[in-house]
Amino acid sequence: MRGLTVIELVVAITIIGLLLLFGTPWITGLADKVRSQTDIQTLKRALSQGRSIAINQGNRISICPYSQGQCVQDWNNAFAIFEDSNADGVLDVDDHLHSVQGSATSNGYWITRSNNRGVITYFPQGFSFNSATTFVYCPNSGDNQYARQLVINFQGRIKTKHYLSSKGDPYSSLGTLTCR
Repeated sequence: MRGLTVIELVVAITIIGLLLLFGTPWITGLADKVRSQTDIQTLKRALSQGRSIAINQGNRISICPYSQGQCVQDWNNAFAIFEDSNADGVLDVDDHLHSVQGSATSNGYWITRSNNRGVITYFPQGFSFNSATTFVYCPNSGDNQYARQLVINFQGRIKTKHYLSSKGDPYSSLGTLTCR
């Protein structure tokens, strides 16, 4: 005779149930972590590329959130990197568009301290005098262990830091920048 006994079937179903019970949260957490890292690296890559172009070409380069062919105020969009020839922080027809990176963020959202008109500008020396700011990435899942800060200092350097302290609270230096 071929087939499974009732005991073998119950044991197999129990094992599958336990794997699903304990494996699903782990897989969900892993997916949140990967999505957060991807969105953070997309913005960091755009900012780094903009700074590099400014230094290498000796031009003022701006990075802005980009939608439907123009700069917008919402950093949850793609990012345009352009040569800001008239230094107005706006992507004009006379400005050279170097690239558009990323796409609209759907796995989380960016919040930021107010900066210069929603545009990050790098000068030929690589500095970002009027654009130093802090971004906070908040995952839509609400699991703030995957939230991160992205900080641009006056020298134009970019660094990422954890959003939560070792005690599980947002860093006090963030002030009003809090994930929901």
